[in-house]
Amino acid sequence: MTEAERRLLIPHYPFLEDAPEISHHSPRPFSSACIFSGASGRFFVKRHDHRVKNEASLREEHRFAQYLAGRALPVQPFLKNTQGETVTRCGDWVYELTAASPDVDLYRDVPSWEGWFNPAQAHAAGRLLAQFHDVMEDDTAPARADPQLVSNMDMLRRDDFASALDAAVADLTPAGRGLLHHSAYKQARAAFHTFHDALNPSCRTISHAGAMGIGMVPT
Repeated sequence: MTEAERRLLIPHYPFLEDAPEISHHSPRPFSSACIFSGASGRFFVKRHDHRVKNEASLREEHRFAQYLAGRALPVQPFLKNTQGETVTRCGDWVYELTAASPDVDLYRDVPSWEGWFNPAQAHAAGRLLAQFHDVMEDDTAPARADPQLVSNMDMLRRDDFASALDAAVADLTPAGRGLLHHSAYKQARAAFHTFHDALNPSCRTISHAGAMGIGMVPT
């Protein structure tokens, strides 16, 4: 995320005119995010390649975030552009903005696959996750139409996990389909299959609540 992109977004979000400082860059892959700061406030800006997340996909997430916020979960509202939309397309990129959270994000520079710093924080995260699943029970929205970057239980519920995984990989781009013949993929497939055999009975009883993902719930 650069100063040039801030200027590109100013016609859509005029308040960015007075937020020229880039005070943080996210290390997260697949997207680029930063915090712009200035006299008008602090704003979290996230950019996506439209081939990974398009406008419709983000609107689904924003509806879900609004649903969570309405049930008292700590979610920052998405800011509207001058057209009254919470998603902005500029060329190949799609943008979304929120006001930066006033809280301290202890994990903002930690990859999502790393563990918690201490048991107390792990317990707090577990309680929030439990609240998330409780409120999901009343969400009647259909399953997401876009499968990109969406976590769900469908594959884990299959009896033949290996075939289901192969079929999912085969639906990828030509480069992705090349994984089918890679030795590392075959090793990972065998390892996942072992875990699946143990998890499959439990997976059949788990709610589909995870289908929307929880990336918008802050840590």
